[in-house]
Amino acid sequence: MGLLGLEEAFAAVAACPEPCREKLAALLLEKVGEKNWIPAESREAYAEALVRAYARWRKSSAGPT
Repeated sequence: MGLLGLEEAFAAVAACPEPCREKLAALLLEKVGEKNWIPAESREAYAEALVRAYARWRKSSAGPT
């Protein structure tokens, strides 16, 4: 399964000051939700998965240092 605009969402969030985990999850859901439908009953699971994926992206060579 893939999400449209995931890299773009990560880059947009990375340009912001470091938010707390809850704000990070909300911001990622907002950005990813602009191009993808996220079922209301799955928002919490998506948020957690997006935060973990974002953390991996930040540590990878693709993310900012």
